[in-house]
Amino acid sequence: MMAAILTRLGEITASPLPLVVTLQPLAAWTDDLVVKHSELPPGWKPGGQTSQSEQGALVRVYWFQHAEAQVSGATLSEDIAVYPTVVLAQQAYPSMRDVYFPPAYADKWKIYSELSIQHHADEIKTACLPGAQFNGSQNLSCRSIARYQNVIVLTNGVVLPDKVLTLENFREMLEAVDRRIVEVLSRKQSG
Repeated sequence: MMAAILTRLGEITASPLPLVVTLQPLAAWTDDLVVKHSELPPGWKPGGQTSQSEQGALVRVYWFQHAEAQVSGATLSEDIAVYPTVVLAQQAYPSMRDVYFPPAYADKWKIYSELSIQHHADEIKTACLPGAQFNGSQNLSCRSIARYQNVIVLTNGVVLPDKVLTLENFREMLEAVDRRIVEVLSRKQSG
């Protein structure tokens, strides 16, 4: 299978070579990868972002806000790591997965059928860790890590049943992430 390369203009083109780029052009289109305001669960809006370079990847962390989040304890964020090559993303994925889902606690993480989506990721893991009681409800720390070619996306949320962020809302977020990443990568490849 032919890999793609990112040109200086931020376009992806077919190439028989492994994907090799510098991080600078990636910054130009990385913001397109994040879920947009209209795609967020009801009541959530963009809250802010930070950027850093980590293990050869450009990493952007986006967090989202809800008017009732501080009272309820709900949180929602999306971390996007764009690697210069597919191979580097493939190599990084297992260690990132083990950080987000530590093998020593594998029996504690629960897979909820409500979070099962028809995804387009090359690799994905989604699970929740039952947490503490907060305002009379037990929360769930839900996470998903997915690799799409040279992009790894981490979606995190503190879910409270029947509150600000439900399992259904988190699933909708995962579906929006999947649609957004596929749309942007397809546009870059055809563009």
